[in-house]
Amino acid sequence: MTRLNRTKQSNLKNQQIIQSAITEFGLHRYSEASLNVISKESNFSKGIIYHYFKNKHNLYLACVAECFESFITFLNEESVSFENIEVATKKYFSLRQQFFDRKSKFSNIFANAVFHPPLHLKKEIRALKTKLDQFNYDFYESIHQTVDLKDLCDF
Repeated sequence: MTRLNRTKQSNLKNQQIIQSAITEFGLHRYSEASLNVISKESNFSKGIIYHYFKNKHNLYLACVAECFESFITFLNEESVSFENIEVATKKYFSLRQQFFDRKSKFSNIFANAVFHPPLHLKKEIRALKTKLDQFNYDFYESIHQTVDLKDLCDF
């Protein structure tokens, strides 16, 4: 087997493990998720999983990273006009809903990572979330630049 084929096979195994973990973490909180279930669903032994991921923490963080990256990619593929604050805001929240409707497994991962992160992983999750935070900041900054706040006040 050539080096390139081994690399492809290794990447494929890595993705299969992550997809099985996304299913498990998509159903259960971090503390309730089981590596035994992930092993069974991926058809890889726990030893193989530990070969690719040092521990449950690293596997969870890989799932959170994939969730955030997939979400940001989805949002970036859509265009939002900032001429009307209400339309732009509705569009943004509609896109968020569309994403989680299409990728429902990410919904639980996202909610748990953002609102109920495992305490020992808060720092790592915060670091993974920086691109999403920047996207949100840029979105609201774009709205702010197109709206004169004085026009919205009645005094």
